[in-house]
Amino acid sequence: MTRWSEERPESLGEASLVYLDELLPEETPSQKSLRQFTATCPNAHMQISRRQAALLAWVVGLTGAKRVSELGVFPGYSALTMAQAMPEDGQLIACA
Repeated sequence: MTRWSEERPESLGEASLVYLDELLPEETPSQKSLRQFTATCPNAHMQISRRQAALLAWVVGLTGAKRVSELGVFPGYSALTMAQAMPEDGQLIACA
């Protein structure tokens, strides 16, 4: 079964996805560890993909966000990603 977050739009070919993946920044060790842990959890399919995480980080960085709220944390990959994209004086409020 394919995770819904990894399903590919029919309009994107494999070559386009390979190119996109080459442009993505590397995961931090914390992100990689959390993603690997979450893969072993029940309902692991609920975790966002690496591509989606990169988009979130880009939006946070682009907007210069210093405060972010996340409602519905499972188990925190997206929250971690956004926190890492904020400046040091940034604040993340997350609740499950």
